Amino acid sequence: MAELARITNHISGDFFTHTFRLTGRLGVGNSGLVGVLNDLTNSLMEFDDVYLSRINEPDKILAHYDSTHMAKTAFEFVLLQNRDDLGPAAILATGEMHAVSIIQLEATPLG
Repeated sequence: MAELARITNHISGDFFTHTFRLTGRLGVGNSGLVGVLNDLTNSLMEFDDVYLSRINEPDKILAHYDSTHMAKTAFEFVLLQNRDDLGPAAILATGEMHAVSIIQLEATPLG
Protein backbone atom coordinates (compact mmCIF):
# COMPACT_ATOMS: atom_id res chain seq x y z
CA MET A 1 0.00 0.00 0.00
CA ALA A 2 1.55 3.31 -1.03
CA GLU A 3 1.26 6.30 1.26
CA LEU A 4 -0.26 9.44 -0.20
CA ALA A 5 2.32 12.18 -0.65
CA ARG A 6 0.06 14.62 1.19
CA ILE A 7 1.03 15.27 4.80
CA THR A 8 -2.06 15.50 6.99
CA ASN A 9 -0.52 15.20 10.44
CA HIS A 10 2.74 15.45 12.35
CA ILE A 11 3.76 12.89 14.94
CA SER A 12 6.35 13.53 17.63
CA GLY A 13 8.79 10.91 18.74
CA ASP A 14 12.32 9.72 19.27
CA PHE A 15 13.86 8.09 16.21
CA PHE A 16 17.00 6.03 16.79
CA THR A 17 19.77 5.11 14.38
CA HIS A 18 22.69 2.89 15.28
CA THR A 19 24.51 5.79 17.00
CA PHE A 20 22.16 8.79 17.08
CA ARG A 21 18.83 9.84 18.55
CA LEU A 22 16.64 12.27 16.63
CA THR A 23 13.88 13.92 18.62
CA GLY A 24 11.40 15.76 16.46
CA ARG A 25 8.26 15.74 14.35
CA LEU A 26 7.62 13.59 11.30
CA GLY A 27 5.04 14.49 8.68
CA VAL A 28 2.69 11.59 7.97
CA GLY A 29 -0.44 10.96 5.94
CA ASN A 30 -3.70 9.30 6.96
CA SER A 31 -2.02 5.93 7.45
CA GLY A 32 0.46 7.20 10.07
CA LEU A 33 4.01 5.99 10.61
CA VAL A 34 3.28 2.55 9.15
CA GLY A 35 2.18 4.17 5.90
CA VAL A 36 5.35 6.25 5.67
CA LEU A 37 7.61 3.27 6.37
CA ASN A 38 5.75 1.05 3.89
CA ASP A 39 5.71 3.64 1.10
CA LEU A 40 7.92 1.95 -1.49
CA THR A 41 8.02 5.06 -3.70
CA ASN A 42 10.07 7.11 -1.22
CA SER A 43 13.22 6.05 0.64
CA LEU A 44 13.47 9.21 2.78
CA MET A 45 11.54 10.60 5.72
CA GLU A 46 11.28 14.36 6.33
CA PHE A 47 11.51 15.64 9.89
CA ASP A 48 10.80 19.07 11.37
CA ASP A 49 12.24 20.71 14.49
CA VAL A 50 14.85 17.98 15.06
CA TYR A 51 17.30 17.75 17.94
CA LEU A 52 20.22 15.39 17.35
CA SER A 53 22.16 13.68 20.14
CA ARG A 54 24.30 10.59 20.55
CA ILE A 55 22.65 7.55 22.11
CA ASN A 56 25.31 7.36 24.81
CA GLU A 57 25.01 11.11 25.58
CA PRO A 58 21.30 11.96 25.21
CA ASP A 59 21.56 15.10 27.35
CA LYS A 60 24.15 16.69 25.03
CA ILE A 61 22.45 18.20 21.97
CA LEU A 62 24.81 18.07 19.00
CA ALA A 63 22.63 20.01 16.56
CA HIS A 64 19.19 21.43 15.92
CA TYR A 65 17.60 21.42 12.45
CA ASP A 66 14.42 23.15 11.34
CA SER A 67 14.01 20.48 8.67
CA THR A 68 16.01 17.41 7.67
CA HIS A 69 15.69 14.19 5.68
CA MET A 70 16.88 10.75 6.72
CA ALA A 71 16.87 7.42 4.93
CA LYS A 72 14.27 5.00 6.26
CA THR A 73 16.85 2.23 6.36
CA ALA A 74 18.97 4.21 8.84
CA PHE A 75 16.49 3.73 11.69
CA GLU A 76 16.76 0.94 14.24
CA PHE A 77 13.64 1.78 16.28
CA VAL A 78 11.17 4.52 17.12
CA LEU A 79 9.54 5.57 20.40
CA LEU A 80 6.12 7.22 20.11
CA GLN A 81 3.87 8.60 22.83
CA ASN A 82 0.60 7.50 21.25
CA ARG A 83 -0.23 4.16 19.67
CA ASP A 84 -2.53 6.00 17.25
CA ASP A 85 0.55 7.60 15.66
CA LEU A 86 1.39 4.20 14.15
CA GLY A 87 -1.69 4.38 11.93
CA PRO A 88 -5.31 3.24 11.85
CA ALA A 89 -6.02 -0.08 13.55
CA ALA A 90 -7.40 -1.49 10.27
CA ILE A 91 -4.00 -1.07 8.56
CA LEU A 92 -2.17 -2.62 11.49
CA ALA A 93 -4.55 -5.59 11.58
CA THR A 94 -4.28 -6.49 7.87
CA GLY A 95 -0.65 -7.49 8.11
CA GLU A 96 0.17 -5.53 4.94
CA MET A 97 3.45 -4.31 6.38
CA HIS A 98 6.67 -4.67 4.44
CA ALA A 99 9.21 -2.85 6.59
CA VAL A 100 7.65 -2.70 10.03
CA SER A 101 7.75 -4.86 13.12
CA ILE A 102 5.65 -3.46 15.95
CA ILE A 103 6.34 -4.03 19.60
CA GLN A 104 4.12 -2.20 22.03
CA LEU A 105 5.53 -1.28 25.42
CA GLU A 106 3.43 0.08 28.21
CA ALA A 107 5.15 1.85 31.07
CA THR A 108 3.86 3.00 34.40
CA PRO A 109 5.51 5.77 36.43
CA LEU A 110 7.62 4.71 39.39
CA GLY A 111 6.72 5.83 42.84
